[in-house]
Amino acid sequence: MEFDIISYITSNINIMYIIVCNIVTYLVLNMCEKLNNERKMKRIWKRIIAFGIALGIGLAEIFLLKHSIDPIFYGMFIQFISWDYLFKPIMKRIMKKYESDEELNEEVFN
Repeated sequence: MEFDIISYITSNINIMYIIVCNIVTYLVLNMCEKLNNERKMKRIWKRIIAFGIALGIGLAEIFLLKHSIDPIFYGMFIQFISWDYLFKPIMKRIMKKYESDEELNEEVFN
């Protein structure tokens, strides 16, 4: 019974939808923070924006690409979890590496 539920959910997840939603959400949130003079946004506003983006992309996939609603529905909820526990730590490590490389280049060339 439990294996059937897990198998059903994993076979009906659209990974590309989750990745695209996370990337678009990241870009929109960064743009909003830059327009807001680098002030941090409250978590609730970030969630509302992420939900709106996921809903917009999901509706576009359903109506324009004629995809099933099940993978979009599951992906919409997994998107929030995947951002907090998968993509956000990866982005932090990439940005930390980028910043440390930038500092190293300044020391070498100055």
